[in-house]
Amino acid sequence: MTTINEHIKNICEEDGQDTEATIRKFRIVQTEGEREVSRLIDFYKLDLILAVGYRVRSLRDIYGSFPPRQIPLNASNM
Repeated sequence: MTTINEHIKNICEEDGQDTEATIRKFRIVQTEGEREVSRLIDFYKLDLILAVGYRVRSLRDIYGSFPPRQIPLNASNM
């Protein structure tokens, strides 16, 4: 989750969006054994989820076609 949270933070900073506008916390209550446990869970707007997916996919497309040590640095290396 750390990587996803980092992408979300970067997207919000780049677009000038407030995280409060894209993230909503819901309280989830569940039974664990004989006790009820309550947790706050972040739910994200679909636009933000798609933005993270697009960002990750774009980075993978840029660097995924070359093995890590063979990424061309300029046209003369190709």
